[in-house]
Amino acid sequence: MKLMSLPGRKVKPSHVTSDEVLSLLRSVASGQSVPRMKNLYQYWTDEMVEVLVDGWKLVLFTDNTRSRHLDSVTSSDGRRGGFDDWRSEGQFSQQPEDRLYREDNNAVERMFAAFRRAH
Repeated sequence: MKLMSLPGRKVKPSHVTSDEVLSLLRSVASGQSVPRMKNLYQYWTDEMVEVLVDGWKLVLFTDNTRSRHLDSVTSSDGRRGGFDDWRSEGQFSQQPEDRLYREDNNAVERMFAAFRRAH
C-alpha cells in the first residue's frame, strides 16, 4: 500500500487507490485469491454484483452484453474507491481493470471468470 508522507509521519490515503485495486485484481486473475459472492442468492446476471475478496468488497457492474467493469471497492480497513476516483484525463485509463488488460489482456478474462465462479 502506498503511503503519503507528512513531516514526521505516514498517513494512509483516504480512498482506495488504483494501484491497490490493481494488486487485488492481479491476485484474483492469478488464482491466489478466491472471490465469493456476498449474497449467495444473487446471480452473476444481476446488473450490480457484490463480491468479497480477502476482506475487500468489490461491486461489479455486469450485463448480458459483456459490458462489465469494477464500479467500487471497499477495503478491509473501510476506505472506499470507485469508478470516478480512478478516472484519468491522461492518455491511458487508470481504471484498475484497464491497467490489468494492458499488462496481460487474458488476465481480465481470468479475473471475470473467477468472479463468475464465486459462490
